[in-house]
Amino acid sequence: MIRSDYWQIAAQGKQTETAQAWWKRLYRQWRLWDQRKKQRRELLALSDATLKDIGISRYDAVREGEKPFWQD
Repeated sequence: MIRSDYWQIAAQGKQTETAQAWWKRLYRQWRLWDQRKKQRRELLALSDATLKDIGISRYDAVREGEKPFWQD
């Protein structure tokens, strides 16, 4: 009986650790997507003069800015 309880508790601990790791990865991925979305929105809002200063054409800015947030 004691041995069985030990293995059940150990299995629950591994599941919890795995669930925590999964949530952590999910949170990191969400943060990355949110960051991309904001950066692309900001890129689209830049003036032509600013884009010229940083060496990006309007075409390239629009092409990058219109990508979905999940696409790298």
